[in-house]
Amino acid sequence: MLNEIAGYRLIKLIGTNGSEVWLAEKNGEKYAIKIPRANLIKTFRKEELEGFLEKAKMWKKLCEKHENIVEVREYDIKPLPFIVMEYCETNLRKILKEKGKLSIEECEKIALKIAEALDVAHHYGVVHRDIKPENILFRR
Repeated sequence: MLNEIAGYRLIKLIGTNGSEVWLAEKNGEKYAIKIPRANLIKTFRKEELEGFLEKAKMWKKLCEKHENIVEVREYDIKPLPFIVMEYCETNLRKILKEKGKLSIEECEKIALKIAEALDVAHHYGVVHRDIKPENILFRR
């Protein structure tokens, strides 16, 4: 099992989809690290690695353009493909579970921030393709 990547200590698995997302720590700070699933890494072709790098570069560019896009700190394909992101403590699913429901004002505020971030992404030709409460992250 992988315990560290690029100087980041992997603490626990916090999410999965086509990739694994790990809570990690470096110099006392928490981060989220996205790593393609191990079985996918073994079969990556050169074009797929280049695509991974391009996606990471674009994501970094997007987060520099809008404050509501999760910040990418660094990325690489060695020793294996990974993206280091800021760690967001909660998501919309957890907030809804805690509160039960949100006020109209809270919904409007959240919806506007989501729309603004998506507008920036779409301006650069990026389509999210997985918008759901678990993927609406909050820094707190």
